[in-house]
Amino acid sequence: MKDKKHNQIGFTLIEMLVVIAVIALLAALLFPAVNRALAQARQTKCMSHLRTFGIAWNQRYIEGQQDVFSTEVESIFPWLSDMYEEGYVTDDTAFLCPSDQSRGAWGGRPESDIFQAALGNDVIHEDANYGNTNDPHPTQTQTQTRIFVSYLYEFTVAGCRWYESTPPTKDDPWRVLGPDGGHLKPEHMGLESDQTPSWAQVKFMQLQYGDTSSHRGYDRTQFPLVRCFHHFHDRQVSVINEKQQSERSFRVLNVAVSGNVFMSGLQWEFPLAR
Repeated sequence: MKDKKHNQIGFTLIEMLVVIAVIALLAALLFPAVNRALAQARQTKCMSHLRTFGIAWNQRYIEGQQDVFSTEVESIFPWLSDMYEEGYVTDDTAFLCPSDQSRGAWGGRPESDIFQAALGNDVIHEDANYGNTNDPHPTQTQTQTRIFVSYLYEFTVAGCRWYESTPPTKDDPWRVLGPDGGHLKPEHMGLESDQTPSWAQVKFMQLQYGDTSSHRGYDRTQFPLVRCFHHFHDRQVSVINEKQQSERSFRVLNVAVSGNVFMSGLQWEFPLAR
């Protein structure tokens, strides 16, 4: 009898290993590009949220200036979530950054060992004054809905002890100036000496009169209104510090008081290195 020869229709072990190696190589080449594209998409979405906040804030601010208010602070939102409460921002998901892995549970400060190690004692001191979770405003006045917020609102009505009317120290060099060029005091904001100003009051003074970093006030296009720190996993940036030296920092997205969005390091006062 003649032996029947069967055609080989499968892969040999070596051929399979070659195919697997090629797939792994392609994946290694493509994954970084895909991750960069996804990060860019998340950043673009976050910038859109920030622009929405800038438009809402300025709309409320202009309307407030047209009414009768005794102070500038009364014409703005007390909390970021009030933009939703008052109908200026209609989508509550706009308060969540797409890069926020906690979906709002971390609030404005990511709970990452890498991120926390870079903070030091006096960076993002705004957040330390009113918690590290969600927007602390109990959003139950109208909608009975709790708004989860990923963003840090600089003009909140939370009490601010950072300004301190004492001279700056080595460990805490940042001090806001008053209208007389000296250190900011409660009476400059229409308060009694034992009263604690809000962050909104201090920020308006810093914007107008400056601080120990800038004695001439700040440009409204470079003064943060709302900040997002949830892009620390993305590519870092280089900034020029107070010693005029380049140093690495985490990228932060900001919307300025004027409404434009810009990128900075952890400390927005330090310009990006070109």
